Amino acid sequence: MKHEQGFSLLEVLIATVVLTVGMLSVAALQLTALKNNNATYVRNQAVILVSDMAERIRANLPPEVPTGTPSTNAYSATANPFSTCTAATFGGAACNDPAPDCDGDQKNKTLPTTTCNHSQLAAWDLANWKRSLVNPNIMPLGAIGNVQGCPTGAVADDVSRNGHGSCVISVFWRELSSADNPTSLCTIPANSATLPAISGSVLKCAIITINI
Repeated sequence: MKHEQGFSLLEVLIATVVLTVGMLSVAALQLTALKNNNATYVRNQAVILVSDMAERIRANLPPEVPTGTPSTNAYSATANPFSTCTAATFGGAACNDPAPDCDGDQKNKTLPTTTCNHSQLAAWDLANWKRSLVNPNIMPLGAIGNVQGCPTGAVADDVSRNGHGSCVISVFWRELSSADNPTSLCTIPANSATLPAISGSVLKCAIITINI
């Protein structure tokens, strides 16, 4: 019997090591699942935001103009397409709505005080949309976006299209990268606002072209 003393303790130690490894594996699996769930949520939010802007553009087409006159769609902001409203300035003056008020007070269910034209409503839509991109309740790590390519009256073809054509809607954000997806195929244009730098993150984007 004295030659077998301590054998049960050795079994307990081995079982403890096996259990510890198993628990660490379960914790790592849960962490990966949480990270993937968060990435899925953010990507779904980006798709919703892109679709939201697409519907705003389709609902506010520019008015018909006389034949031979270039028609301008006010949703394209070619000079500085990305908003100065960022996660750092969310809630501040840089994220305020432009005048006039095209939406009214939704909380108190009051109508807008001004009837906005196509350009005014486009400016209002873009400001509200870009503020949503940096709202931490919508895009937790912040995002930037823009609308480009809509008929701007700058080319001869805009005369015949009368404000109709195509628009490109883009949203860019960062998410934590994983071992199987360490790089990004997205490139932010040079004239964009800067996304917050996040260690270990990779750039993601949602870009669609719509016909109007």
